[in-house]
Amino acid sequence: LQVSQEAFRRALNGAEGQELRSGFEQLVKSRKEQVDRGLPLAALKISAKATDNIVRAVCLQAERVRLPPRERFRPASDEEPCGPKIAVLIAGRIVVEFAEEGREVLTLDPGAVFGEGLLADAGATLRASLDSEFYRLRSSELLAASRSEGKPPSWFYEFRLLEKETMDK
Repeated sequence: LQVSQEAFRRALNGAEGQELRSGFEQLVKSRKEQVDRGLPLAALKISAKATDNIVRAVCLQAERVRLPPRERFRPASDEEPCGPKIAVLIAGRIVVEFAEEGREVLTLDPGAVFGEGLLADAGATLRASLDSEFYRLRSSELLAASRSEGKPPSWFYEFRLLEKETMDK
């Protein structure tokens, strides 16, 4: 589906365009704040700094997900078109459970870094037990950004270690 620039402008300026414009404005504002704060990387106990351009590039691409208590979220399979995703919990508490059985297998606290694909393949879902906030990173974007200066920054290895520690629980 191709939409011309003129058709897009008409839609934005039309009767229902205000809601669309408001949504775009909120998204831009949210992403600017996310990048300024270096979220999610600067929230972890690693050496990533919000002022680092590589950190900023990764944070710009991160998708923020908020889950109120008892709400569920299905992790993405590594086979989805965007490829593998890595999630970073920065606030709240999330319980990993097998959907069909409702059996809790793991509790994740802020600082947890986990691959969604492994959980999706096991048929697990995420359930917030507190107001929770996590970010989803495309693995390919994380790798590309980490190699943008020739060699990965030190925080990249620290990040991978956190991911391994979470998945070893």
